[in-house]
Amino acid sequence: WQYGDAAVYFDPTDIGSMASSIEKLCIDEDLRRALRRKGLAVAARHTPAAFSSRLGEIIRAISL
Repeated sequence: WQYGDAAVYFDPTDIGSMASSIEKLCIDEDLRRALRRKGLAVAARHTPAAFSSRLGEIIRAISL
């Protein structure tokens, strides 16, 4: 998964799973703090420079 442990995942076809995940986030302050910290670390990797670098790699790979 792209976000690893920086997100709460649920089955999008299961309303109970979705509700349980939302409830968990509402109740568990430690979980929210951890996800916020981890989410900021994930976001820091998604810079314009990182995107450009990865795009260049892909273009070079398919141009061979």
